[in-house]
Amino acid sequence: MGQIVNLERWAAKNATVFGEKYRAEWDIPFVIWNRKWAIYDLIGNREGSRCLVEQLAELASKCDHYNHRYLIYKSKLEVYQGKFEQAHQTIESLLAELESFSDLETAEVFSQLSDTYLHLSRFDQAIEYREKAAALFLKHNDRLSHGQARMQIGLARWKKGDYHGALAELMEAEDIFQEFGAKPLIA
Repeated sequence: MGQIVNLERWAAKNATVFGEKYRAEWDIPFVIWNRKWAIYDLIGNREGSRCLVEQLAELASKCDHYNHRYLIYKSKLEVYQGKFEQAHQTIESLLAELESFSDLETAEVFSQLSDTYLHLSRFDQAIEYREKAAALFLKHNDRLSHGQARMQIGLARWKKGDYHGALAELMEAEDIFQEFGAKPLIA
């Protein structure tokens, strides 16, 4: 019993249901699913990612609460599969619903939209939406996500050919990551 209570406390603390009251029946499955996605992403297990998206689709069909998360991860999977235009259309379908999302959910949508623009070589739009995400992360003092956004803006500026802008963004990201214990590249 103690392990279940600890898992529920952990899920309550780490749940990604922003702007809504924590609900164990929603958040424990999603937090576990989300961690599995992160591991599959890190080790490059695209088949595992695909299976998780299918599981989330099933959850979304039973509970509307999961629908926008399903579309975000479906778009990520489509990027992995090289279906960039399809990934863009999937994530763009959420733009009409942003008013019902919390700031951090909106930032997640903007980040994925930025990723699709980056893969479509639409660098100005990639930067625009990543800047919007970065501002929302900063507003909620999510420094790590803000640093990741600055890093992605640097990548978009580099691909665009704005090397000085890219360097400035990457240096800012590096400073933020050092706050979390990352070692400087040059000592």
